[in-house]
Amino acid sequence: MNAFKTTSRLARACATLVLWACTLAAAPAFADDPSDADLSGDWGGARTQLHDAGIDFDIVYFSEFATNLQGGTSTKYAYAAEGSIASTLNLQTLFGWHGASFRVKFTNRNGDGLNQQAELNEIMPSQAIYGRGSVTRLSQFYLQQDLLGGDLRLKLGRLAVGDEFGDFPCEFMLLPFCGSQIGNLVSTAYNNPVSQWAAYGRYAFSPSFYGAVGIYQVNPSWLKNSQGLNFGSPHGTIGALLPYEFGWQPTLNGLPGQYKIGGWYETSSLDDVVLDENGGNRLQTGDPALKRGHEFGFFMSIVQQLTAPAPGSKRGLTAEVYWMLPDAHTATVDQQTSVALVYHGPFAARPDDLVGIGAARIHVNSHLSAGEALYNADLPDGMTPLDVQGSERSYSMFYRLQLLPSLYTTPELQLIHDPSGSSRNQDDVVFALRTVINF
Repeated sequence: MNAFKTTSRLARACATLVLWACTLAAAPAFADDPSDADLSGDWGGARTQLHDAGIDFDIVYFSEFATNLQGGTSTKYAYAAEGSIASTLNLQTLFGWHGASFRVKFTNRNGDGLNQQAELNEIMPSQAIYGRGSVTRLSQFYLQQDLLGGDLRLKLGRLAVGDEFGDFPCEFMLLPFCGSQIGNLVSTAYNNPVSQWAAYGRYAFSPSFYGAVGIYQVNPSWLKNSQGLNFGSPHGTIGALLPYEFGWQPTLNGLPGQYKIGGWYETSSLDDVVLDENGGNRLQTGDPALKRGHEFGFFMSIVQQLTAPAPGSKRGLTAEVYWMLPDAHTATVDQQTSVALVYHGPFAARPDDLVGIGAARIHVNSHLSAGEALYNADLPDGMTPLDVQGSERSYSMFYRLQLLPSLYTTPELQLIHDPSGSSRNQDDVVFALRTVINF
């Protein structure tokens, strides 16, 4: 890899993004009119009437375009999209059922992934919404019951693990900085758009401190496109996922924060990442994997506003930190860390825009790396050595332009160093563009 060429390309792209952002300083923001929150408006008054009757709709369209400026087999262009329609029924308004509601959500994903198209070899891809098949899925289907004045919240039905546990901002397109990482790195936990039968409980011990637990069905059949609209339960349940989380939401020096720590225990039988059933290196022996009777892991996240131009202002600098420790015996990645700084309202004339920069490290399981090194040390004649994987390091910067209350677009520049944790792979430089419309 020509390091000078990579640095030069990245510097030019960064300069272009920064100059483009600076030209927005003088551009006036839209009027802060709540009626503009949805692009389709109030539907001639019908939306307000439905809300008053206890029925709300959310219709959202995501698109993510990406192209590789460097890395991969050749320059490619990829476009992925996600459309969702959801409805929340206030059962108290509709039927007098105090504290109860019901939510249903359908999600369609389609398009292409740049990681696959250009063979970028990224562990955590450049397009966060690509994956889980080009298909429509039932993403949420659950009853919610609030008790004890709202301190206790229960949910029962079809839930996505990442919607309830380890939730994290998703201002970036690059996946290590976007949303809950449990469903990205734990093979039996599924984020949106895939849902599983589950039960969830959360109790607020105080206005700023809560604890949550859940139990989720583990069934890999939910990943099949054919099960996207299955309201029942396909064959193939192999265990249960038991996540937990504690959260603290303080106001420090007048600035809001959110601190979470949690983890999970999973009961299904899973393959060891490198050992065979006899305790040998299965990369060498080719024998069936050793089965582990469970797995567990931990996560931690911090979102803390650091500055504000005035008390109570949402404008200012926010720090975002995510750390995750998957199971060392069963997970391909045994540690992930991401750190980002996001400035809300970088210009007085653009109070709803965002600008951010972040860095992440995705560390390949040390047991797997040791197995790869052992394989290479005793390499049979004529066989190709394996890459001994280490860490994939990702860097990203973006500017989110809020064009309307219901519409924003985000150009983003990404650098992925040692894709797949291998120094043999050329660094990837990716330009990406996200557009989100709330209808």
